[in-house]
Amino acid sequence: MQPMGQKKLPTMLVVEDEPMIISAYRRILHDQVEIVGVQDAASALGLLADTNFDLIVAEASVTGPGGTIFIRSLEADYPRLLSRLIITSGGRELEAVNDLEFRHGCLFVRKPAESSSMLRAVEKVLAKVDSGKLSKLIRPCDARDREPA
Repeated sequence: MQPMGQKKLPTMLVVEDEPMIISAYRRILHDQVEIVGVQDAASALGLLADTNFDLIVAEASVTGPGGTIFIRSLEADYPRLLSRLIITSGGRELEAVNDLEFRHGCLFVRKPAESSSMLRAVEKVLAKVDSGKLSKLIRPCDARDREPA
């Protein structure tokens, strides 16, 4: 909970199957964002249905339906979120990641990442939000947000 008079931190969804990495993000970014961490793609998709997030960090090879399936679900159901997506990967999914970077402007942070790399990526997305280049909040998606068929 934020002390009175202090600005509310942006909220970041982290989709990462390694709890230690989620903890590391919390340590690195504690004064930048409030982190909601989940360890599988199905949980992340459930949260997106009714929770607002300012940005998302997703491991491309997360367990469950899989990180690439999670990202494809973002493309299909939550296209507005793609400009706020930071993808992390150790390298196995580089072709899919490169495609997303090219088509949607997603940011990519290679794992293992230096803390400064993740901090810069988060700051870059938040700077777009603050400058008005992105809408101020990601809200649950409805039919009006979906891409036309």
